[in-house]
Amino acid sequence: MHWIVIPFRGPDGAKSRLADALDERQRCALAMAMFQRVLGVACAVNGANRVLVVTTSSKAAEAAQKCGATALREQAGALNPALRNARAALLLFGATRTTVLAADLPDVTEADVKAALSAEPGRIVIAPDRHGLGTNAVTLPLGVDFAFAFGPDSFVAHSNEAARHGLGVVRLDRPGLANDLDTADDLALLADGHWLQAIIAQPRAA
Repeated sequence: MHWIVIPFRGPDGAKSRLADALDERQRCALAMAMFQRVLGVACAVNGANRVLVVTTSSKAAEAAQKCGATALREQAGALNPALRNARAALLLFGATRTTVLAADLPDVTEADVKAALSAEPGRIVIAPDRHGLGTNAVTLPLGVDFAFAFGPDSFVAHSNEAARHGLGVVRLDRPGLANDLDTADDLALLADGHWLQAIIAQPRAA
């Protein structure tokens, strides 16, 4: 049984690296809109009953539960320990595989998620960001004690961790999985004509 995990700290205080371009209200709205898009796509592809949202936010937990997904509330908010806790929960649910999907993928499509889910036995799928350094999606078997290493250069770290477990790596390059939104440069890439334009164009707070 395959579950999708979406880690999302929540909208409050999100996307601080966009502070030069967007005020706090805009950043919160942007983070929540991207999360809800990723959540909706994940539920459409995998079924809401096999989607787990890991979050410290009551707003995110309520959004997950409203669409039928499961919410795992975290206290500390550190990503990699939260994913270890998610893995333990999924094993209790009887899951055998998981796909961890970033919450800030404004262009993600159902085809992207289906591609991420399609790992062959003995392999993991890693979808890097557009710079080829980070990890925006990873699919792996839950039977191995995989050490998540999200953060700087996580694509290499996750590839090395796969090799440690004797797992082959399939690199998945798709724009919908590569184009995350963290910096003003990312915003410039995505904003023109994009579905987020209405949020971005809202007046900044005085």
